Amino acid sequence: MRKDTLYITDLDGTLLNRQVEVTKTSACLLNECIKNGTGFTVATARTHATVEKILQDVNVNWPVILMNGALIYDLEKKEYVKIESIAPTLVEKLCGWMHQYGIYGFLYTVENNRMCTYYEKLATESMQKFYRERKEKYNKQFRQVRTLNEAADKNAVYISMNHQKEKLEPVFALIKQEPGLDATLYQDIYEENRWYLEVFSHKASKKNGASFLREYTGADTLIGFGDNLNDLSLFEACDITCAVENANATVKEQADYVIDSNEEDGVAKWIYESTQKNK
Repeated sequence: MRKDTLYITDLDGTLLNRQVEVTKTSACLLNECIKNGTGFTVATARTHATVEKILQDVNVNWPVILMNGALIYDLEKKEYVKIESIAPTLVEKLCGWMHQYGIYGFLYTVENNRMCTYYEKLATESMQKFYRERKEKYNKQFRQVRTLNEAADKNAVYISMNHQKEKLEPVFALIKQEPGLDATLYQDIYEENRWYLEVFSHKASKKNGASFLREYTGADTLIGFGDNLNDLSLFEACDITCAVENANATVKEQADYVIDSNEEDGVAKWIYESTQKNK
């Protein structure tokens, strides 16, 4: 089924409100568009476990981009369409850098079409909060290991660290010099002093995920929505880009349009109004 235009939105801070929810208004507007043939999907740093619950009221009709482009996942078929893995030797090298700078994180693998999440210890309050929220709210499963190297050969796709920016920057600098790896460093929109460093294969990015979906869906035009620095990669693949009013200043500067905020159903309203004009 061909979609001439595919709308791709980030979730946190863009489609989702401060309660980390898709409002009833947004869900209704999006479902009306989708029912009439609009192509719609998301590009997020989240995993399918949280995305499935968050989007349970939206009839997403194309595979979603997960973990900043490391994975493409079909919500309806419950299977991965595309996986960009990290070589075991690179996982081991990254773990060495993390230990060198006293940083702990979560390592994600895809084993037999199932995601597994490994960690050594919940070293910070932010990690503990992340762990509790994912287990209690999304029933996510975690496995504790002595060292993340134990999971290096289990089809690793993503490593996520959250800490203060200055603590993460030395590791980020090393990653950017490693040809087989890529990473994004950005500020958490929910806690001002928390930053995320997320690491993936050099073949994975929101840009590459969106480019893959262009071919997969046959879309002529991609329209992207974002709010944070990791969405600039998505913007690179899109023909038209929109930043929500609450977006990072750099994101707004690079967007074609600045639309209503995530608290005002900005994404859903813009898509609805755009599709109405093109009828």
